Amino acid sequence: MKEITSKQYNNWSEEHDRDTMKYDQLSRKSFYSFFKFETNEKKLLDIASGTGHDLQHYRDGMKCDVWGVDASEKEVEIANDRLGEDKVKVGYAEALPYEDNSFDIVVSKYAPQGFEDIEPFYKEVNRVLKTGGYFLILTTHPMRHFLEKTEKPRDYFKKEIVTSWIYNHMLPLQEYSHTMNDYFSDYFFKHFQIEEYLEECNDGPVIEHVDGENYPAYFIYRARKK
Repeated sequence: MKEITSKQYNNWSEEHDRDTMKYDQLSRKSFYSFFKFETNEKKLLDIASGTGHDLQHYRDGMKCDVWGVDASEKEVEIANDRLGEDKVKVGYAEALPYEDNSFDIVVSKYAPQGFEDIEPFYKEVNRVLKTGGYFLILTTHPMRHFLEKTEKPRDYFKKEIVTSWIYNHMLPLQEYSHTMNDYFSDYFFKHFQIEEYLEECNDGPVIEHVDGENYPAYFIYRARKK
């Protein structure tokens, strides 16, 4: 699946770079609202940083010292060009190319749903994040993936690769289905203290909704490392 993720974003890097700013305004605004703490000169890592739009905001708007990692070589190249410096590395969330206790803030937006297992990702965040540091994610809501399963009857608890259409049905993404227990696991509560949580839909043709029904498209949380 790692290779699939890398390949699909390499193939769509230019379209993704363009359309993320066109279609992701609501989720981006909601995610930025979770930064209710001092960010000036804080060292921030964006996991699955894409083409660097968010990194540019964290640097220029929030005054963070920004770093990133992404599985797509082409998106890393675009991100570094956008930033004007080599601050983004090619790599995976389960094996971050950074030292222990390196960051004050770790974020990941629209990425964890692509990981087969969430715990290795959490372990790496716990490793590179300083004690008391902030951890924020925005990820696909498990209810959305459940309703996008095509095999009937649907099984919420069965892990499957689900095809999700985004950006007005222009881009198909292959992602793993998860349960809420995958995200809010014993490991998570042992190492992190959750401070804020939100689940939202969206206000446009960003994500295809099954049968036009209204349900959460994603959720966001802010936590701190214990």
